[in-house]
Amino acid sequence: MSQTCLVMLLETFYIDIRANKWYNFAILTHKGGTMSATPDQTLKFTIDFNSVLMNHQMPPEEKIPKLLQLQTRLDELPNEQSKVLFKLQSNLSIGQCYVDAHQKYNLTNVVEECKILLHKLEEYDFAHQPQKVWGYLAERFQSYYGELIDLCQAKNHQRDIAYCHQEVARIWDRAGNESNCVRAFVLSNVALSKVPGKFALTQAQLVEQFPDEMEYIQQIFSTRTLKNDPIEQTEEYIAVYDDAERIIQGLIEQQGRMPRTPDQYWNIKQEVLELHFGITWRSPRVMNPGVRF
Repeated sequence: MSQTCLVMLLETFYIDIRANKWYNFAILTHKGGTMSATPDQTLKFTIDFNSVLMNHQMPPEEKIPKLLQLQTRLDELPNEQSKVLFKLQSNLSIGQCYVDAHQKYNLTNVVEECKILLHKLEEYDFAHQPQKVWGYLAERFQSYYGELIDLCQAKNHQRDIAYCHQEVARIWDRAGNESNCVRAFVLSNVALSKVPGKFALTQAQLVEQFPDEMEYIQQIFSTRTLKNDPIEQTEEYIAVYDDAERIIQGLIEQQGRMPRTPDQYWNIKQEVLELHFGITWRSPRVMNPGVRF
């Protein structure tokens, strides 16, 4: 099989178990016109990893240790860029398995490692690819960060979501696409507005600063009209927010599984704030009667 055929095969080999979308998982890097990782190594890893990931008879909690074990083989790849790319995509897949297995408390390390890997991959790609393809690279990184945002949504961590949108905005700015840069910046502000104690521009301020994107900004804010308890903006709440989150995550880890519904998580949060800090907090369910969660 020629190198070109092998690359085409690997570029369309991976399929996501939740969304049935083809992953651009096994893109092989080229250096001086030759593969930087041998076909046997990359193809064998792809097939072995995929055979576990795509096994619909295997529960996700059984897949996780097998996938983690397979991931250790990536250290054998001779090229650092190939290693980073495969590790990034395998981490995103393993993170989704944590979600499926209701082990969302394990996502923190996955998210942090993906951040590091994305930075490494970005510096390699933008340094080694001609500027004319930077728009394509930005689209690719938006897709990677989109998957990472899905994992952050699963653990309801708006701070990480804001970070991901900020990184997407920076990458689009690097690629010279002002419109996409602004749109990612708007989304980061929406996420930041949900983090107690963090400054975020209002809808009016964003429209004033980016009048050409007024329609997009109005659309984004019109779909995010859920009310939060006003106590979340008080100094008392902001001062204990991080401590409360640590206690909540500790209780979840003791239980050994993530709450299956938003209400279960909100009940834990309500009890922690009341018992540990004397704060009476109303959940989004209470603040938004009639809304389905």
